[in-house]
Amino acid sequence: MEEENQAKMLFDLYEEYFFLSNLKLLELVDDFHKSLEDGLENHRNRLKIDKYYSNYKPFKMLDSCVDRLPTGKEKGVYYAIDMGGTNLRCVRVNLLGNGQSETKFKKVKFSEMKVSSTGKVVNGNKISKIDQEVNIFDKTVSSETMFNSIAVFFNEFLDECGDLNDLTNGNNVGNLPLEVGFTFSFPIVQSKIASAKLVIWTKEIETGRLTDDPVEGKDIGNLLNLAFKRNGIPAQCKCVLNDTVGTLISAMYDLNINNCDNNHSLKVNFPNNISENQPLIGIVVGTGVNACYLEPNSSNFGYKGVIINTECGDFYSTKLPITDCDYSMDWFSDNRGEQIFEKMISGTYLGEISRLLIINFLKNKTPEIFFQKNSLKTEHIAKIISHFNDNHQKYNQNHDLKSIENYLKETFSSNFDHNSTYIIAKISQMVLMRAASLVSAIIAAFFKRFNKTRNQITIAIDGSVWTKIPKFQKYVKDSLSSLIQESGYLGSIHFYESDDGSGRGAAILASTTVNTH
Repeated sequence: MEEENQAKMLFDLYEEYFFLSNLKLLELVDDFHKSLEDGLENHRNRLKIDKYYSNYKPFKMLDSCVDRLPTGKEKGVYYAIDMGGTNLRCVRVNLLGNGQSETKFKKVKFSEMKVSSTGKVVNGNKISKIDQEVNIFDKTVSSETMFNSIAVFFNEFLDECGDLNDLTNGNNVGNLPLEVGFTFSFPIVQSKIASAKLVIWTKEIETGRLTDDPVEGKDIGNLLNLAFKRNGIPAQCKCVLNDTVGTLISAMYDLNINNCDNNHSLKVNFPNNISENQPLIGIVVGTGVNACYLEPNSSNFGYKGVIINTECGDFYSTKLPITDCDYSMDWFSDNRGEQIFEKMISGTYLGEISRLLIINFLKNKTPEIFFQKNSLKTEHIAKIISHFNDNHQKYNQNHDLKSIENYLKETFSSNFDHNSTYIIAKISQMVLMRAASLVSAIIAAFFKRFNKTRNQITIAIDGSVWTKIPKFQKYVKDSLSSLIQESGYLGSIHFYESDDGSGRGAAILASTTVNTH
């Protein structure tokens, strides 16, 4: 009973940091909205993107250089390479028009992509004992080696699709060189649609940092094209985009609602040719967190494109509900002090936040495995919460926890009593609910921006946290509904789940650049 009372007291201390009130969230909505507007002004005035204000940090508000939107009528075979934080995906999209398409893809986990210390791509071939394998995200791996590895995997995909054989035999599978869109889910600054420099690695990636051939500061579109050339691959990068932009573009094609009389992409002219049902916002909640949106006045702020990549994962405000566990996790991360907001939401970090909280609660009763960094993953949290039927935010151990207890025992090879099991389940709920509430606040800030001119907002959304954790979706929608009602906004919000949209969107965007540029 004493242990339970101590846990209850600690829970009471943390409660306001994880179960966020509408008042707290509306304060954050205001900061998000100001951050968005100040980020636009910074871009107009060409101010430094890392400028801080007194109590918050504006969004970076990066230019996507996308000035044409798909109509849903585009046709042809196009390709994409989708580089997220967990997987590398190669995509082949056959656009059939009328919002229809056929998609093939191949993916590999980055954790499985190895190169030798001398820069050779390892494809199951044995290497000498002195020629050690390293992951392509290791700081000792050069940009050339990393992009060679990506190009080789893409070439294997083309071969498996039969496209290389078709080209050899003179069959026409598309234009030559093959048009490729490159989804790159990291902060990039673009000067044109196919040219983008990596600002900084995030998601614990460090490729090139200990070499004289880094990736940061380089044009990744050019790096990919050079890798194609070195490896004799008949392909060319036609566009570079963030995963949120890909998600939004994919939804636009699927919904097939842009007004256009021909098969070509739509030159944007706000507000006359933007449908009420047009998706305006693209959000990805997965390994990382980010959002983009269609900005009606983009040209007034000095943008070449109409889709703005907010890089909201880098947001900071003194009003964020940051705890000792957040500070501890950030301290031991590879990008200390950066992406604070993302670290409170993304799948890379939710398990680690939960692990640190569990240690705080269980103390000397913490299973030994939980003292290992990253031993608790977000997928574990998702499984635990799927069996947790507590719909209340208050601390109450009167629950049947047998299924969770069995899962913990099987997964971590340790015994868990009722008290420990409840604490772990409750912490899982706390961490997910805070993340969901923060996502709802971002959406509410966009809603605030568009609400004066539109009665309906459609959001294209993707990412593993969103798609693989149903309760996370529920938490976001519940929090958003409460926020909208509290704020007195009118209108409705619709979610369109853009399944694997980031890669498909890159291929679709490649089709618009081919048709128009």
